Amino acid sequence: MKAFYVEKSSGIKDSIWHAIAQDQIKQEAIDAGILQKADKNAEIVLKEFFGHLGYKVKIVR
Repeated sequence: MKAFYVEKSSGIKDSIWHAIAQDQIKQEAIDAGILQKADKNAEIVLKEFFGHLGYKVKIVR
């Protein structure tokens, strides 16, 4: 697991560090399969929720 350390500063430097950390976290989530699992879980929840309301659900990607 990687650690992130950002020294507190101000302005543009904060924005750059935030963007870098965000990209790294997103890539780690992709690499770990977290986003794919979340996508599948969301599909299941939507199908069950709307199915109980009487709707037929078709997921289009």
